[in-house]
Amino acid sequence: MNDSLALNSNRPNPPLEAGASCLPFLDESFRGKIRGILLRWFSCRPLLVVARDGVTLKGQVIGVERIGVSGEDQLGIDLWARNDNGETWVFQCKRH
Repeated sequence: MNDSLALNSNRPNPPLEAGASCLPFLDESFRGKIRGILLRWFSCRPLLVVARDGVTLKGQVIGVERIGVSGEDQLGIDLWARNDNGETWVFQCKRH
């Protein structure tokens, strides 16, 4: 018997219809959730690629922390992420 077929037979079937293809930013029920989504995503240690002054920088997240709580004065900083390159990047989560 083919082992890969045996492993695949235990997997659930995919959904019959695909879910939403984008985040519902304009939905009021989504308000305030983007910070938590980004916090969980950064906790997965993604590799971030950004441009600063025309230079491309890369860094894998090795630590993340939420700054303050909603409504508290955080000087515009919602999350900070420490990268493996020794830098700390800060993020502001806004819905406009």
